[in-house]
Amino acid sequence: MHCSTSTTPKDYKLRSPAGDFNRDEIKAYFAALRDSFTDFTIGRAQILVDGNFVTSRTVMTGSFDKEFAYTPIGAVEPNGQQVQWELINISATPTKAASSRSGSKPIPTSSRAS
Repeated sequence: MHCSTSTTPKDYKLRSPAGDFNRDEIKAYFAALRDSFTDFTIGRAQILVDGNFVTSRTVMTGSFDKEFAYTPIGAVEPNGQQVQWELINISATPTKAASSRSGSKPIPTSSRAS
């Protein structure tokens, strides 16, 4: 979950139930997560590719030790507990880019937020 300035187009938008986020807003969101959750980690549990669709399951964990203000409902007070949540992302890629990996093949990866 890294918003790279070299690989992410300047007009990139993340669409979510809370609205659309541009690249700078996504970077600010993840900075707020790192500030509020001690030992914050992101792990890519699974990636599936089928034709020009890419689906990923991402697991985020950390200890909720500081106020988290980057929410649509306002600041949330910490409870000191270890938390974990999962995201499912579905993206359409240019057909040519995904053609070498069609057929719903899992691609295992893992990363840590920096």
